Amino acid sequence: MEDKEERLTSVSGTVSGQDGDPVVLGRFVVNPFDRRYRWWRTFLAVLVVYSSWSSPFELSFRKTSSAGSALVPIDLAVDFFFGIDIVLTFFVAYLDDSTYLLVDRHDRIAMRL
Repeated sequence: MEDKEERLTSVSGTVSGQDGDPVVLGRFVVNPFDRRYRWWRTFLAVLVVYSSWSSPFELSFRKTSSAGSALVPIDLAVDFFFGIDIVLTFFVAYLDDSTYLLVDRHDRIAMRL
């Protein structure tokens, strides 16, 4: 019998219930296999590459006033997106290691982190 908060996922990565229909996760829970979430992860990977490329230059060639730097707005935007990702992480369902069920209970998601 399938638990209300935990759903089955197939090996291919598409989430489906016992009868093959798409699974509807709990309220305010993000499906980790969703196309939009994968785009979000790709966008964050681009931001990580930018940060790892720009940080050495900023640290090496720092001016006396960092507030006058032209990259400050870009760095603040990048930090803002990283902050959104931290909050979003508490709403992303995950696969249980032992049962391979997709867990979408907020308390279990938070305790996993």
